[in-house]
Amino acid sequence: MSRRTPHLVTALFCAILQASGASASDHRDAPLTQLYPMSDIGDSFMFRGAQTGGLTMAYTLNPLSGSGAPGTLGSDEIKLDPDLIYMFRLDTDGDAIADIAYKIKVRDIEDDRQKQTVELRFAEGDDAQSNEWNGREIARGYTTALNRALEVTEGDNGELLFIGPRRDPFFFDFTTVQAPAALAIKQALAGGDNLPAEPTSIGAFGISDMTLIVLEVPGLADQALNYWAVVADRDGTSVDRMGRAGVQ
Repeated sequence: MSRRTPHLVTALFCAILQASGASASDHRDAPLTQLYPMSDIGDSFMFRGAQTGGLTMAYTLNPLSGSGAPGTLGSDEIKLDPDLIYMFRLDTDGDAIADIAYKIKVRDIEDDRQKQTVELRFAEGDDAQSNEWNGREIARGYTTALNRALEVTEGDNGELLFIGPRRDPFFFDFTTVQAPAALAIKQALAGGDNLPAEPTSIGAFGISDMTLIVLEVPGLADQALNYWAVVADRDGTSVDRMGRAGVQ
């Protein structure tokens, strides 16, 4: 079931913008991810959802899109890869092994440059630990294309899923970094080497967009758990993963 809910997506994205900087973050950091940006996880977030009050998980792909950087696509071109499986994994008992997972696949729509159909599945136990396309189907809907009506897909148990292009919220304040390289960075800034100085996303990297996947699940927000994101290929091989989400 799919429905359009502009308020939800606005609230979710504002919550992401308010989240603390992600502990794990990368943007086109390796040759393979530069070749396959639809598999490149940029940032990962976790927070309490605005719509249901439940656990909300999010991660970004296609980093630096619309920036004009070599090898990047325009913001109206970025989407997910139909040959990949996009997953949210949750360990609910503290053993660092997935107990439940939400898995996502898309299909292209003929004559549509960006919008895709999407299927969401819920997996438990061995299926949750597997990178295969398994589990129980709980929702079907659509992704959102740039400057078109927002699409939010609702699952059988009230899950809310949004996928579409958005402005990249990541930033890093290079002027206040506390690390072994801090002095060198500050000296470079003082020397006019054009490193980013403003603690905002635009100040850090200029204007850039990415594909955002947001899943809000009723419940789970008050439960201790471990969370990580995985992208796998059609053979069940993990091609990228990220944990240590930015937490609000």
